[in-house]
Amino acid sequence: MGRLIERRIAQLSPAALALARVASIAGADFGIGMAEQVLQATAMQFADGLNELEAAQVMRGNAFAHDLVYDAVRASVPATIAAHTHVKVADWLEQRQGEPARIAEHWIAADQGVRALPWLQRAAEAARRALRAKEYIAFLERKSAIEESAGQTEAAFASLMLAADEFVNVDLDSVTAHAHCDRLDRLAGTPSQRLEARLQRAHMHQQRGEHHLSLPIEQAALRDAVRLGDARLLAECHQALGVACSMTNQAAQALQHLQACTPWINANGSDEQRSELHGNLAVLHDNLGRLDDALPHHELAFNLAHHSGKLSNASVACGNLACNRIDAGDLAAAERSLLQGQQIITMYDGFGAHLGLLQVLRALSLCHLGRYGDALAQAEQAVQAMRQYQPGHVDHAMLRLGACWWHLGQWSRLTQLLAAVTLDEHASVSVRVQHARLSDEVARAGAAGSAAPAAARRVMCIELAAIGTADRPDLRLPLQIALAADDEPEPALRQLDALRTDAERIGHLGTALAARIRCAGVAAAVDPARARREALAALALAEERQTTALLPAELWLQCGRALAAAGDAAHAAEVISRGRDWLHATAAEQVPEPFRDSFLHRNPANRELLALASRLAA
Repeated sequence: MGRLIERRIAQLSPAALALARVASIAGADFGIGMAEQVLQATAMQFADGLNELEAAQVMRGNAFAHDLVYDAVRASVPATIAAHTHVKVADWLEQRQGEPARIAEHWIAADQGVRALPWLQRAAEAARRALRAKEYIAFLERKSAIEESAGQTEAAFASLMLAADEFVNVDLDSVTAHAHCDRLDRLAGTPSQRLEARLQRAHMHQQRGEHHLSLPIEQAALRDAVRLGDARLLAECHQALGVACSMTNQAAQALQHLQACTPWINANGSDEQRSELHGNLAVLHDNLGRLDDALPHHELAFNLAHHSGKLSNASVACGNLACNRIDAGDLAAAERSLLQGQQIITMYDGFGAHLGLLQVLRALSLCHLGRYGDALAQAEQAVQAMRQYQPGHVDHAMLRLGACWWHLGQWSRLTQLLAAVTLDEHASVSVRVQHARLSDEVARAGAAGSAAPAAARRVMCIELAAIGTADRPDLRLPLQIALAADDEPEPALRQLDALRTDAERIGHLGTALAARIRCAGVAAAVDPARARREALAALALAEERQTTALLPAELWLQCGRALAAAGDAAHAAEVISRGRDWLHATAAEQVPEPFRDSFLHRNPANRELLALASRLAA
């Protein structure tokens, strides 16, 4: 075939062959007007040549008849002639404001890379506007390489910094991310650039969930920024440290750092920088239990990210808002925010590096909404995403998958998963608390290979002491509710009362609901009148809020028991039957078939609810 095509081309007239060669250089931009300028001839002068090319089935209109024909014609152009023609094509396109990426390609092919630089910049900006993140990164990487070759190291550093910063939002492949940081270190020619390069490396570690690696880099960077006296870099260091401290359960230090950078960012920062600041403040307020104070920051973080075109940050803001709504017990609102975050990610090409975190949160909300098939899928996808892009969060994702197994009564799977979680000095407080609570559930279920309940309780007490009395109410309060179950009734009721009051004060209504549910169950044995009040209050609150601190079935189980103890048999039967119907419908519609039996009969709360329903029916 190749020889046939070569013979066909060899038989072309010089005019027709020249026209075909110009077309092979110009590619998608070839047209009659361009041919006139490049060949310095009028359209009428090569009309016969174009007819000849079509008759010989070399071209159809302005395009080649086949890729093999194009390859053969292109190979027939000597390199020096090709470079010269690329210059003419690029000049023609520049005069007409052609496609920036193709203009850049022509200058590069002409071995005039410096003339391609402004067009690569325009191509990058167009790709970003079109939400093609990977193209944006590729254009900037190429621009940086040309700038470095041309001795423009300062510009090369700036271009690569933009590419590296975007890369950690949409990909986070370890090899490429580290290569970006290494090259930034090499290109950095000033103290300020060296500091920026270090901050980018710390940012990369943060995005990967490796906060123990980012923190010392940021601390050293802050000391250097103080010596330099650069207000912008000082603000960036404080913001980075605020994130790292917040993620490592150092709330007081995090607040100090974020307050230190707020004035400069508010006065001088871009929308993107202000979005990140408000997002970080929102997360910190949430971690301190200030849900209402966090909401304006969540809203600003999303709006500023959207306005700046940084959609990866907008989807992060959706995930952060979902955390706030989960703490408030509004799982429906959390699910809406998470869906919006995932939909935003699909709007730009490439993988959102933080997609795994959205999947982790959706697994949590879906689980407690009873959508177990969807929850399992999200949790399993989250584990895979974390392993590839955010290894520092793998254990968090695994524990969210473990929570699905808890709901489904799959104790063997949960036990194996807990054994695979790493609990070293780098484990976050969230991972340690979740591990302790799930281990306690395994022990209470009497699963094979589990620790004794007393040993599991001791671990929970250790983790509770490590949190502190005022920090992380989202972790502390559910842990305290779980521990209260082992106290004698009167102390347990006093503890649960205090926990409910604390939760209501800070807006953690899902946790307040859990405290009321447990109060109803405990009071059933010692104070039936109070048990009834707690049950009615819990059932009313459950119309609007949900809890992630308990299994869904506990609402009907404990409230039904409380109403029965108070002599309200009809209402107790109605509540218990409602829970039984929910269990059967959920098992049939939302639980994958292999796990239906364990969901109904090996999950203690579900099993007890069904048994109670059977007794009342009898």
